[in-house]
Order: sequence, then C-alpha cells, then structure tokens
Amino acid sequence: HDYITDKLPSNEEVLDIDSRTNSTYLTKSMDWNMIISRDKFTIVRFTASWCKPCKELEPLYNELSIEFSSKATFLNIDVDEFDEFSAEYSAISIPLFLCFQKGIVIKRLTGNDQNKLKNFIEECLNA
Repeated sequence: HDYITDKLPSNEEVLDIDSRTNSTYLTKSMDWNMIISRDKFTIVRFTASWCKPCKELEPLYNELSIEFSSKATFLNIDVDEFDEFSAEYSAISIPLFLCFQKGIVIKRLTGNDQNKLKNFIEECLNA
C-alpha cells in the first residue's frame, strides 16, 4: 500500500459540501485548521439562525459560492455553536465574512450590503 500516491480526499469528501449551494456548515468533526490552510481560498460566513440580515444575504452568498466554486471553499459558521471562533475572529457583529488564504485572514467584511459582499469575494479571489 503506497500512502504517498493514494488519492487525497476532495473538498467535497472532507467537507460534505451541499451541491445546491456549494457551501457547508462547520461541524465539530471538521478539521478547521486543515480547511483554512489549503492553497484554495476559503470564504467563511459567520451567521446565526436568528440573524435577519444573515438570512437576507444567504441567497446571494449561495449564488456566489456556486459561481466561484473552482476558486474557493465556502464555509458557514453558526456563532451559537462555535462561540470560540466568534471570539477568536472578533465576530461581534454578523454577518461577518472572512477570506482565508493558507490559514491567514486576508480580507474581512461585516454587514449585509449585497454589492459589498460581491465585491469582497471578487477582490479576495483576485488577491
């Protein structure tokens, strides 16, 4: 058994990505550091079930996650389930969007402005 040449799991196998939206919610079983440390960009959305502005942006976020699926992994974090990430990344106001490249936050956006979200993702992926 040659472990070096074994096929590494794809993003979909590791993250259980929803094919309708090309995004997934972080679960306790996922390896956060592995996800954000990839060469591929990771767009993270901090959200909550009770957050009305988050819900308003969700269709656009899902649309963009499909449009840019070849360039980035799209991840959602429920702030009520992962308060440690909320504290670590200062997610005081949501929705909060972070763009990671190789484990480092390279861009951040807070708020529910649709044009700003689209520009944020485009700028992040062209960094």
